[in-house]
This record gives sequence, structure tokens and C-alpha cells, in this order.
Amino acid sequence: MIYVQMIVVFQYPIRLAFLFVLISFCSAGQTPQDEHEFVGHGEGLQHSEPASCLPQSLVAPTGLYEIEYDNGMMLRWDIVPVTFSCQVRGGVVGGTIAYKLVEGYEPKRVFVSYQGMTSGAMYEWQVRCACKLDPLTWGPYSEIKQFRAPFFDLPYDPDQANKIVLFPNPANEIINIHYNKEVDINSMIEIYDLNGTLVIEEFLRSGLNMINSISLEKGYYVAVVSGPDDVTRIPFAKL
Repeated sequence: MIYVQMIVVFQYPIRLAFLFVLISFCSAGQTPQDEHEFVGHGEGLQHSEPASCLPQSLVAPTGLYEIEYDNGMMLRWDIVPVTFSCQVRGGVVGGTIAYKLVEGYEPKRVFVSYQGMTSGAMYEWQVRCACKLDPLTWGPYSEIKQFRAPFFDLPYDPDQANKIVLFPNPANEIINIHYNKEVDINSMIEIYDLNGTLVIEEFLRSGLNMINSISLEKGYYVAVVSGPDDVTRIPFAKL
């Protein structure tokens, strides 16, 4: 009788231990519904779900550069991770600024057509990116990048080969005057308003002359181009 009781006494711990191991094994194979998997990443652990964009984590885009095409310029920058929109602003150096919105996941480029650009003018641009479109949460702007627009060829006209050409007309921030003759130290470009006041004066050179006209108010003007042997007056408008 004593022998049997001892077996019963010693069997209880064995059964309890076995039951504990069985429960532990079954529990190890279960995952709570609200628990997420984690994966190793770098020095620590990172959630396996896609990262979210936080306004305070936005940085200014870097690596700005341009690719020149026949009909325009591709502006590119390094991706700012987990962004959904970027805004590019730019224009003629010192002139009016225009804005362009680039939508999509992690934008990194935008194409700008030469249409409307001024031949040979210097342009500047920069970009910033946002977490999402609604509401817009912008990060800081990048550094300013500059490029020169190509010198657009003028249509060849034998009758105009030795004449002075002013373009565009009406003018915007830059006035281009093409002078296809020899010049000397006394060759000048003078621009007068309708009151006869001299508002711009620059030395004339052979070829393309680019004149910054940002300071001119909207209205009508006369460009007086004085070469070694002739003086030409060209009326034009400023938008």
C-alpha cells in the first residue's frame, strides 16, 4: 500500500511537467492577431510593413542635375524616401518664378520644354518634396541649381542676314538682339522709353546680345543699336 502511494505521489510531478511542456509548445506556434512581424535591418529591428513619411523626417533633395534634349531639359534629383509629391520652382535668374507639381510615389524628375524659354538665358531651379497630397506637408527646398538654355537657331533668311534682329517681341525678362556685323569700342545698345528717357545702356557685341530687362515696366520702348557704320532703331513692347 505504501509502495502504491509513493508511485502516485511521484507521478503527479511528472504529469504536471509534461502538461506544462505541451502547453508551452502549443503556445509557441500561435501569434496574437494584433502582433506584427519584425525583420532584421541594419543595427536594429524594423517593422516589416512599409515605412510612413513623417513631416519632421523630410529632408531637402540632393543630387540635382539636368539632361539636355532636343526639345527640352530633364531636371532630376535623388529620391527622398516615402514621398508622394515634389514641387519644382524656377525661372530666369532674377526673374519671375514659376512652379510645377510632380505627383507620384517618390518622384525624382520633371521635363521642362524649351517652348517659352529665352535663347541662351540663365535659369535656376530647386525642388522640395511632400509626405502626401492631402494635406500637403512640405519638406525644405534643395539648394539652387542653374543651367543655361541653348542658343536657339534663328531661321535663315538671306534678306535678313545683315540686319539686326530683336526677339522676342513682345519681350519678357530677357531681350535678345542679334547683330551680324563687326563692332568697335563705340558700338552701343541703348533703350529709351516713349518719353525719351534712357533706361538701359550696354556695349554692343557681334552675334547674340542678351539684355536683362527685368527692371523695365510694362509698356513700349525703342532699342537704338549703334554700330561702326550705322544706327538702327527697333520699337518693341515689354510684357
